Amino acid sequence: MRPPRLRYDCGVNLLLAALLLALPLPAFAQALRPAPVRAGVGGLAAAGAAGASPTLSASPPSLFSPAARPLNAARPEDMPKPVGAAIPPGQAYAAVLSERGWAVHRTADAAYLLVMRRGADAHGRKVFVVDALDAADPAKGTVAHVDFAVHAEARQAVFDGPLDEWAKEPPVLPDGVAAGDLSHWREHLWFGLSVTPERRGRGLAGLLMDTASALARDAGAKELVIYATEDSRSLYRKLYAGSIGHESTSVGRDGEKSHRLLVKFPHGAADTPARDKTLRFLAALDLVRNKTAGPLPAALARTRILVVPGLFGNHVGDLYGGNLRRLQALGLRGEVLRVDTEGRTEAGLRRIEDAVRASPEPVVLVGHSRGGVMVHDWFRTAPAELKAKVARVVVFQSPISGTGFADWVLGSWWRRLVARLLGWRYWADLLKTIRELTPAARAAALASLPPWDATDLAKVWVLRSVKAPGPGLYGRHAGVLKALGAGETDGIVPAASAAVPGAADIILQDVDHSNTVLQKPGAFRRWRGYQPHPSYDAGDITEALLRLLFR
Repeated sequence: MRPPRLRYDCGVNLLLAALLLALPLPAFAQALRPAPVRAGVGGLAAAGAAGASPTLSASPPSLFSPAARPLNAARPEDMPKPVGAAIPPGQAYAAVLSERGWAVHRTADAAYLLVMRRGADAHGRKVFVVDALDAADPAKGTVAHVDFAVHAEARQAVFDGPLDEWAKEPPVLPDGVAAGDLSHWREHLWFGLSVTPERRGRGLAGLLMDTASALARDAGAKELVIYATEDSRSLYRKLYAGSIGHESTSVGRDGEKSHRLLVKFPHGAADTPARDKTLRFLAALDLVRNKTAGPLPAALARTRILVVPGLFGNHVGDLYGGNLRRLQALGLRGEVLRVDTEGRTEAGLRRIEDAVRASPEPVVLVGHSRGGVMVHDWFRTAPAELKAKVARVVVFQSPISGTGFADWVLGSWWRRLVARLLGWRYWADLLKTIRELTPAARAAALASLPPWDATDLAKVWVLRSVKAPGPGLYGRHAGVLKALGAGETDGIVPAASAAVPGAADIILQDVDHSNTVLQKPGAFRRWRGYQPHPSYDAGDITEALLRLLFR
């Protein structure tokens, strides 16, 4: 006779081979390579010369650490681009520059180190200066730059300088990198936007302006005021076609024309904060990996973390064990609630409510997979006094919008039989739960929920992921699901179904449905080819996310 766990694992995998197939879902425009940046600056010049991706280390002050410590944050090219929410390169670079002070930009034949300095001018305006250095020889100094000042009251970013003298903050550079001359008082480099002649035509001007625009929006600007020469006006017209609200021309004493362009951001762009938190999560994750994250945020230390497991999550080996061990190591209070996620939905929702009500501390409510659906629905309908006790809601890889895989299971008598047998094992009506997870049932459930309140939605964070078809348990599942038209999934849940519109969103690539919660797989899973992720430790993911929630 097989040991009980092997018998259970066989049944679960038989169900999973039958339980999540056929979900329409958008494809991602760009893969996220999760490998962290590890090497020192020695690889910078060589990588830049070879056109490869430089690998850097740095010591900037960080949002996640109170002191200047080594940081290997994610690079902008690591940013995923989900259809319908694509992140422009300039916005990605702006996020990284704001986070650590430098970023690396690659072209087909070179690599550039982008460095940001900040300050305030005599009028109290915020000053931003971004320099581009040749990564093969950064000591040669600036080869392209952009600078601007943000007028808070007018909500305008003005590209008219020079502003070098007001950028008092020293630049943050990778270890061992000498930036050389960052002054713009050089031949061919003046204020505003400028690129040395030999570097023109490589896309640097457009990239720097995109980055500057994103930085300006983050600083509260609604408009750009650009002073252009006769030569540069065509570039700005191309970059901001359709957004130029006004243009005027004046002639100086020397007879040269100067053009003033007023560029308006799309309505609401300056007022709506970016909700994609992937870059910031990866930066926090790398700090955690390198043990340089510093003390925990005080607000986090005062909370209790309650985890609602996924389907069969209360019955499988080390599920959530790595997450709980990290909480214990950090001195945080956390537990996995004994919620029946296989059936008895109403009882499970009451169990969540009772746990929140009984907690003497503010609660971080975390739900994985089916548990995330229950957490989502409970929070939408919770009484106001209990919502006030919930500091954050985290939904991991959950089919919020349902899954066509449930329809597929219900469409065959033998698949229904497998589900019924598995339900009997745990005294649960599993078929009822599967019916609740069909797209039609979830659409009806979502329509019946009250609309999101902005304050409540601001507490919600979503983590979803994509696993490419390939070897291994979830790789094979992902291949089957994709072949049946499901699009990109984590091997079980489609990424599109896991989204909560308006919530803070983290999207990870090459991460399967269990990588976030299973660090020590059982014998059967190992035999089936499942291994913990080489770069994503479940405990690291937990710590990085919690730090980010309260940074």
